[in-house]
Amino acid sequence: MFLKKAITVLCFSCIYVTAYSFGLADWSYTTKHGSSLSYPGNWNTLKLKNGEHLDELSRWYFYNNHIMGEFFMPKRVLSKQQQKHYFIANELEYTIQTFDNVILWEAAIQSQNLKPKIWTRWYRSHTSLMFIITLWAIVAFPITIALLFGFIYFLYKTWKKERFNPKGNCTKFLIITTSFIGLTLWWNTIITSF
Repeated sequence: MFLKKAITVLCFSCIYVTAYSFGLADWSYTTKHGSSLSYPGNWNTLKLKNGEHLDELSRWYFYNNHIMGEFFMPKRVLSKQQQKHYFIANELEYTIQTFDNVILWEAAIQSQNLKPKIWTRWYRSHTSLMFIITLWAIVAFPITIALLFGFIYFLYKTWKKERFNPKGNCTKFLIITTSFIGLTLWWNTIITSF
């Protein structure tokens, strides 16, 4: 009975985090020249001040009043994979050049002197670290602390009373919780690595 209650609490706490963090993942960032980069819930989008836009951005970087990066074209009916394309967006002239070939794109970057000399900082999502810290502090921190104290409590109870007996309720709960956390971390690592 105790194990059922503990698993129910764990499941509802995970549902709570998922349900209330869905809309919080949306973000928007405006550059100093009025262009906006945003994630309205389905893909990264670049919109210049004059209305020109590009969807499904994969990654990008800023340099010399330009935004350069990669994006995906929508899937075609006959094609099973999305095709990667490349772009150069001029924020001052409000133009977006697109390229199907990485060699042509790199040549255009070289000819327009848009390659950083030392290091290129690529972005894949929101560019403001303060936004991420604020989001973590407001949403995730209280939940993380509650889950951490719960985990420590079950660890203590398992160690002190059950002596890590595999048939004990707290030990079963710790095994399920640890497996769930491990699988979640493993899954997030795989998703973010592509």
